[in-house]
Formats: sequence, structure tokens, C-alpha cells
Amino acid sequence: MSIEQAVCVYLNNLTTLTNLLGGRKVYFSRVPQDPQSGVPTVKMPWVVVTNAGGGRLKDSGITTEARDTLQIYVEDTSYIHGQQIAEAIRRALEFYRGDMAPERDTFFEVDTPRDLDGFQGACRFIVAVYVRYRQTTTSPN
Repeated sequence: MSIEQAVCVYLNNLTTLTNLLGGRKVYFSRVPQDPQSGVPTVKMPWVVVTNAGGGRLKDSGITTEARDTLQIYVEDTSYIHGQQIAEAIRRALEFYRGDMAPERDTFFEVDTPRDLDGFQGACRFIVAVYVRYRQTTTSPN
């Protein structure tokens, strides 16, 4: 499991967020779609978590500090409701410190949510999340 999948599990288990979304609608990479039509199989609002990249720094013989930037997209038909969801995500992750299985010693910093125009009148918010966490160092051989 990757850090973005761990964040999806964490957010899908927050009652405040699931109440705003109308269920567990935080997805990794993309919203589920019908294979025939390509149309999403869930109704807005929803949240998508992606990894925008990062780096690794070996800090000892057995641990590596990973630093990733996650992009969290909130899509909704209502600007105000979408903004409430984005702020709930910001509050849930901002300065979070602890283990987020399978990663250890995670620490999150969160930017202020920004809004963009979505597709066909929908509203989209983007929340940039910077996360540092520890992994066991592995070598190629």
C-alpha cells in the first residue's frame, strides 16, 4: 500500500468527512467509472488522492525518510459544500503526526485549499499536502 492509499483509508474512516460526502467517497487515483461508457459510477461530491512526486533521503543504515507531495481533489456541484469538504480534509491532515499504516512516523503539512472551475459547472478544490514518513531502507542487492 502506498502513502496515498493510506490517506484514502484514513479519510474514509473520518465520520465528519463521510457525513459531508454522503458515504466513503475518497478514492485513490480516480473515481470508479463504468467500463463501457467511462461515466463515473458514483455521484458528486467525491475526493480523489494522487501522488505528485517526491524524494527519498537515506537517514540511517536501516531507515529512509520519504517526502511526497499529494494532490487531493474535491469535486462537488456546490461551491460552498465543496469548500466545506476541502476544509474538513485540511483540518484532518494538518500537522498530523503519527503512524499511518503501513508508513511510520508520518508528518503532514497542508496548503490552503484552492478552487478551480470543474467540468460542466462543477466546482473543484485542490489541496496540496506535503508528507514526510519513514520506511525501512531496501537495497537492490
